[in-house]
Amino acid sequence: MIATKKTIRIKTALSPRVFGDELLPEVFPGGLITCRVCDRTELVPIGHPALLCSACMTDLSATAAHVAAVYGAALAFFIEAGVALTEAVDSSPESAWWARVEAVRGADTFDAHLFSLAWERAKATGGERARLCALWEKLDQEAGKLEPLNAWYTNAGRELRAARAAFGEPIEA
Repeated sequence: MIATKKTIRIKTALSPRVFGDELLPEVFPGGLITCRVCDRTELVPIGHPALLCSACMTDLSATAAHVAAVYGAALAFFIEAGVALTEAVDSSPESAWWARVEAVRGADTFDAHLFSLAWERAKATGGERARLCALWEKLDQEAGKLEPLNAWYTNAGRELRAARAAFGEPIEA
């Protein structure tokens, strides 16, 4: 489950005014944002073009390159783990066993507890089955790292496009 962040908070400060209305807060004409790229919190004025901090807004091309590099690296690790598993399964004498593993995992009557017991047994015996299990676990680990980055990449891209549109810069796909 991905936790959602507050997008904007209105900053208020108590300041005495006339006629005893000192209990009414004076509202700052802006808000507190959380940058969608670096997660920095910053006070911005009304009309700020995107949910990006001033550091990320300074050079939008460098910020976009950073976002692409971080996401690209995570995606490359995921793809590498997937290719390693696929190649291992294709060349393995246990490929028929692995086909049964995948069939059981996709079955309507899948029992997670029984599956985990069988999985642990296969890992404990060592050999080719344990190697395939380890490669699948590595792929699963990389998928777990990539999943939260998908939302980050989407949100950062949306804000970068908004900032570029506000400044009249060309919007890259």
